[in-house]
Amino acid sequence: MDKIKTNFILKFKNQLIHIFFSNRFYTLFLRPFDKNLFPIVSTKKLAEERKKIIPLNKICQVADIENDKWQKTSKELGYEINRENFHRKIWEYIQIIFCLKQLNFLTPQSVCLAVGAGRGPLLYYLTYKVKKIYGIDLYEGTFFGGEDESDIPTSTEKYAPFPYIKNKLLLIRMNALYLEFPDNFFDFIFSASSIEHFGNKKEILKSLKEMHRVLKPGGVAVITTELKLNFLGTSLPNVKLFTLKEFLTMIKQAGFIIQNNLELRIEKEYFQNWVKLPKEIYKRPHIILRFLNSIFTSINVVLFKKGHEALRGEEIYQNIPSFIYKGDIKIISNFYL
Repeated sequence: MDKIKTNFILKFKNQLIHIFFSNRFYTLFLRPFDKNLFPIVSTKKLAEERKKIIPLNKICQVADIENDKWQKTSKELGYEINRENFHRKIWEYIQIIFCLKQLNFLTPQSVCLAVGAGRGPLLYYLTYKVKKIYGIDLYEGTFFGGEDESDIPTSTEKYAPFPYIKNKLLLIRMNALYLEFPDNFFDFIFSASSIEHFGNKKEILKSLKEMHRVLKPGGVAVITTELKLNFLGTSLPNVKLFTLKEFLTMIKQAGFIIQNNLELRIEKEYFQNWVKLPKEIYKRPHIILRFLNSIFTSINVVLFKKGHEALRGEEIYQNIPSFIYKGDIKIISNFYL
């Protein structure tokens, strides 16, 4: 009898969860009280603009694939990205490197830091571009999607997606809130969708201040994270979804400057066809996501530190082996089924 009762409760619970996560529930009960925080335009309209230029500070947009320089960066990284297979995480990798290329930070003498590094593919790619890459992470093996296995710092080669220059990459178990590096040490820093996992706003601000401290004057921190697109949005479990205002406030408080305007227009086609988490995690294209009452996507920002000491110069091009992406997302609980 107890087993029957337990199964009934579990089934009832899962039915409720299914209802609350459904698009129909959001449309009928939440959408009337919600509003979009940014303008909505068509991809076709943006595509014409993107053929000429791509802003550095922007949200994820499929129209970026129309730009030849951006596509060149994509192909160098080993990605064949198009409208059908578009994924915002791949967009983040491409946009980070695109920004560093445009600003001439990929020099053979540059020293860089990856914050919340995991075993991301850019770590290995950059061994062909710069003098030294330091990557820091807690490496506790508890991240929802994997990619922070505890043996990464001691078994770096095991997780390499392709052959890399081994003496240029050093991965260290370190807390992003307490960077154990000297002041003004790195020419540039990058962080791909990590800071939103660092805790509350006070803790995230501390990590940004630490990045500012260890960055050379004139250097940049290129950061991607999650931006909230709707008024009713809150956050995901263990993930901070930023409003634009609070994110910009934290950037200023940390001492950074954003030199250019932000491109925040939402593509209508994908806003109307979002990825419903967690059920549709493998859906493509994967640009705008909804979790219960929160609608969000990726944003990339280039943060400058005042000064002129950081190295900039000509990039050296080498033949880089193709990527074999080894990351994955695992649904580890039946709570959302």
